[in-house]
Amino acid sequence: MRAVGPFRRATRTAGLALLLAVGLMVGCAGAETTGPAPDEPSTPAGVEVEVFFPNELLGDPCGEVFPVTREVDADDPLIGALAALLRGPTPDERADGYGGWFSAETAGMLRSAEVLDATVHADLDDLRPVIPGASSSCGSAALLAQLDTTALAAAPDATGTRYTIEGSAERFYAWLQLAVPGDEADAADDGDAVHADGGATPDEAVPEPEAAPADPALLEDGRHPAYLHAIDVDGRTITVDVIQFLTGQAAVEAYQADHPDDPDGPPNDYYILNVNPRLRTLPVAVDVTVELARLHENGDADLDPATWEELPSYLALTPPDDARLSWNPHWLTVRDGQVIALEEQYLP
Repeated sequence: MRAVGPFRRATRTAGLALLLAVGLMVGCAGAETTGPAPDEPSTPAGVEVEVFFPNELLGDPCGEVFPVTREVDADDPLIGALAALLRGPTPDERADGYGGWFSAETAGMLRSAEVLDATVHADLDDLRPVIPGASSSCGSAALLAQLDTTALAAAPDATGTRYTIEGSAERFYAWLQLAVPGDEADAADDGDAVHADGGATPDEAVPEPEAAPADPALLEDGRHPAYLHAIDVDGRTITVDVIQFLTGQAAVEAYQADHPDDPDGPPNDYYILNVNPRLRTLPVAVDVTVELARLHENGDADLDPATWEELPSYLALTPPDDARLSWNPHWLTVRDGQVIALEEQYLP
């Protein structure tokens, strides 16, 4: 019996030692798992910018804009601010009266933006089919107020702006019937300048159409509505004032923007805008095709073939009261800088 006792005591002591060793090991393992966590991947730093929208509850929706804040990537606040502007107001902001032309339909339509020679240059996708009503006098003022104020707030070293649609400044400013900023000849003709703080709006920039000088600048290829002002048959040139001939929903939106007290317009389902009296003298192709609505001759408005040479005498039969050659506008088809087709637009 006595011989067994020491063995039992020795066994118990070894067991305690083993438990202590295991406890220490567990403790050390636990200490390792509760140590400082490894560094997590860093996220890009953000910066708060202001983007500007009209608010019908705060001021004139045609030209006044008001700031809301957005957080954008600090590496390029200009691109971030313009991209946020194109996404439009949030639902809560719209409930508070903020609006304007930009929405989910225009989100992602900024192609590039940078500051060169103190001017913000921003290139956009083609906005025209998405927001056609922006070309009205009120609409274009609101559009430029949003773009200009947002761009210049995000680029404080810039003093002006210049916009392009798919790389074409002519395409953007012809849409709004404005001269391209930076063209000194155009600025002198139209009274326009580079948009700056409180920048030029169509109503401010365009003088009353007194005697706007002819401008030899060409139109881009395509089909353009215009009023005819002068024809040189032998020299094969035509001087025109490009307009916007709107129909459908675009006509309704533009008309109601200009005539908010008349919700039933426009009359006859079309609306003509001519916010810029700029004249252009264009070369006419030798084989130009001419089609006229000879309503006063044959009693209907169907288009009939005509010739370039007879155009002046035809227009002289129904002269308007102003300096134009015709009451009706005409559609010019331009290719490679020349007018290749001319069609009269009948107006009821």
